[in-house]
Amino acid sequence: MTIDFEIRPLTLEEMATPISWAKAEGWNPGISDKDAFWKTDPNGFLGGFLDGEPVAVISAVRYEGFDDQHQRGNFGFIGFYIVHPDHRGKPYAVRLARAGMAHLSGIDSIGIDGVLERQENYKAFGFIYAHRNGRHQGQLPLQGHAPNLNNQESICQASQVDFEALCQFDAEHFPTNRRKFLELWINQPDHRCLTITGGKENEILAFGVIRPCFDGYKIGPLFARQKTYAESLIHALCDGLPAQSSFYIDVPTNNDEAVQLTQQLGMEMVFETARMYRGPAPELRTREIFGITTFELG
Repeated sequence: MTIDFEIRPLTLEEMATPISWAKAEGWNPGISDKDAFWKTDPNGFLGGFLDGEPVAVISAVRYEGFDDQHQRGNFGFIGFYIVHPDHRGKPYAVRLARAGMAHLSGIDSIGIDGVLERQENYKAFGFIYAHRNGRHQGQLPLQGHAPNLNNQESICQASQVDFEALCQFDAEHFPTNRRKFLELWINQPDHRCLTITGGKENEILAFGVIRPCFDGYKIGPLFARQKTYAESLIHALCDGLPAQSSFYIDVPTNNDEAVQLTQQLGMEMVFETARMYRGPAPELRTREIFGITTFELG
């Protein structure tokens, strides 16, 4: 009998497959992630189909936005690399990984948050270790009070600030300008998206998003000029959410203040990933990254 193995982009409706598989793996994706993820790059979510049934998935998302101010070019990110348990150890995974890399052909730099134990596999595709990201878990309500802001600083909805200014602030903490993704991310109806603004020109000092997941809530991104702004934003993002709910932040462990903040909030690290890059590692404001956006899209 001939086995027909096909690799092709997933439709929006088929995005239910990687979301459900990620949930089964314990990755705890957001409840409404599929829309914003897929629309960022409709050709970037690939499925491997065996006789018409999905057996493996991968995301290879292209961010095409060149950022002149920060001198960074296009960027790609690999995620959602899952093979159905019934088909692990077979060649389908490698074929799908190669298809994902082919979709990112010509990209200057490609990132991945990989399983720590599989770093050698990623190295075979040209990825080099940069640092670890740790998922930290806490429980609501938050203890204590948020630090006081000064009279010139305030917390407001991300939709109330100039969108281009938000894109520029984000691009200081992400490898390129991801305007399309941000527009989708901050306009999801179940996402709470806040900024801290202040100073003479009412500039953006912090930006954060929290979204409901299959287990609790996840904060990402969380970018802030200083630790007190990050702490204030966490309190504001979590305000009013159900007591006893879990909340999560994916923290780059090369930012000592971010790790200290999770400890201060009584959070516990539940697992880590290896952030790796193929191509030049981006130069970012590491000390201002208190939480990455997602393990799936960077």
